[in-house]
Amino acid sequence: MERLHNADGAGLTKGRLLLDDKKRRSNTDAAALQRLLVWDESLLFQLHDVLANKGGFIRDRRRFTKVFRELLDKGCGIKALSQSLVYFWRYENARNTANARKAARFPSRERVRRVVELLRSAAKEVIDLEFCYCPSKAVRDSDEVWREFASDCKELGLKQSLPAWFKKMDKFSDMAADMSDYALLLESWDPPRADSIRNYGLIGTCTYCVIATGKPQFRPVSELFSACSRKDFDPNLLSKRLKYFQRHFSRAFEVLRSELEAAHNAESFPYWVENVDFPELLAKLEKSKP
Repeated sequence: MERLHNADGAGLTKGRLLLDDKKRRSNTDAAALQRLLVWDESLLFQLHDVLANKGGFIRDRRRFTKVFRELLDKGCGIKALSQSLVYFWRYENARNTANARKAARFPSRERVRRVVELLRSAAKEVIDLEFCYCPSKAVRDSDEVWREFASDCKELGLKQSLPAWFKKMDKFSDMAADMSDYALLLESWDPPRADSIRNYGLIGTCTYCVIATGKPQFRPVSELFSACSRKDFDPNLLSKRLKYFQRHFSRAFEVLRSELEAAHNAESFPYWVENVDFPELLAKLEKSKP
């Protein structure tokens, strides 16, 4: 049976260490969405850019501001509602431009398979090189390592210095085994599906409306989206997408909901730009020419 090794070199069987398919998929979905919420084109389109109408994001300003005000009156916060619309912008951008579609792709199964093969090939080479020539010891200054160890002992004492010293001296001894173990993990991993997690941009605003108003507000949300898109959105479509996401990506949905809850309850939030007057931005948007 294939074996993995923990940090101490003790073997762990694949069956004991690896999760079942359902749990692996759930963990992957949650991790993928967490990454998307933080990094997904966030530097290109930020919270205040929604009401500033950066890049002409809002196509029908009169319709947008009317529905936006309606949702504010129902209990939505101006910043958190804008945050949920940033997610929708990402969804639209990933669908409508070639560069964004390319950047939005998750790694393919073929790409992962190539990485697995490279890791295993490299691990074999490392084992052969270390066995025949021991380059990791040939190129390091052992006297300097001893001097550092003596200095640490003087400052921290022998007991505190030994673990770090052994780790430094044996830094490369288990590297090949670690590479092989990681290859085994990757071999058992399936990347997120391209048509799955990225739909968070389509359900984020409805999810936030449940937090703020107690209802998903499918009709006004569909109007908001339609005011920003080249096509009209059906409230029934949003309802189906939300139910599908909740049913098939429950852990990822909890990540999204927690992020939006934090945005709704916080005075400030990561990546929110300070000193931006959101009510003023909305007022300017209302006064701008259609």
